[in-house]
Amino acid sequence: MTHPLRPDHRLALLAIAATLASLLAACGGGGSSSPRTAAVSTLTADAPPAYDTLATFTVAGTDLDAGVTASATGCAAPGVLSGGTSSTVKVSCTPSRDGDITLSISTPGGALLKSASFTVPKPQVRMTTSVGSLLIELEPAKAPVTVQNFLAYVKDGYYVNTVFHRIVSTFVAQGGGFTFGTTYSAKATTRAAIALERTSTTGLSNTAKTVAMARTSAPDSATSQFFINLVDNPFLNAQGSSDGNGYAVFGTVITTADVNSDATLAALRTVPVVNNGAGEVSLPTSPPVVTAVSRVR
Repeated sequence: MTHPLRPDHRLALLAIAATLASLLAACGGGGSSSPRTAAVSTLTADAPPAYDTLATFTVAGTDLDAGVTASATGCAAPGVLSGGTSSTVKVSCTPSRDGDITLSISTPGGALLKSASFTVPKPQVRMTTSVGSLLIELEPAKAPVTVQNFLAYVKDGYYVNTVFHRIVSTFVAQGGGFTFGTTYSAKATTRAAIALERTSTTGLSNTAKTVAMARTSAPDSATSQFFINLVDNPFLNAQGSSDGNGYAVFGTVITTADVNSDATLAALRTVPVVNNGAGEVSLPTSPPVVTAVSRVR
């Protein structure tokens, strides 16, 4: 025979049940809880981003271990690095152009948490020669193929001990393909020829102080040789050429407080030259030698 619970007994059991339910909920059992979602407060660069160089960024916030993803515009291979915490994670990407790049942090489901833009300066190369130094500022956003090729030769140290083998004071100073002892010797190139980036496409022009690639009569034949326009040479542009090809401009010689490129260009113009054997008085009798070359930015 069953006996009904007294009212005070029922109240005690209800209180116990309520306590157990709250304990289970606090422990994550006995009921469902909302999934955690990351929140981002700041997104900062660990160092000023540089073109074609791995850049890292710090993401700060809460519940970041719940998962975040990285995407980017103008910065290749964005990704989240391992070793993060709930409050800080690192992401990386490699800037593929100069100018503004954008990095975005989202949830795994694609909801945007934070987006920030960063400015990538134009890369610069310092070329030290026996008549002075040159600072060359490059244009990767406009001539990426040509800039990549030039930087690869710079990184390899290829240009060290090469000479300026053709100088016409009212035209160009050309180098990057010969060494000199008692005679000139052609230096074997180490990379495949590149596609011509026409000035009609890049918007650049063969004006005084710009740097362009030398090539054969074949448009896509440039390798290591380059030239500096000592004066404005618009007929070297694709728009001014008879076949619409011209010569690819990829940088400009600039003068700064640290590098007096103007003085070096003036020195190049005064180098004694003789007939090059092809009817052009352009062959230096004592050619300027490249003694060092490196990327400085």
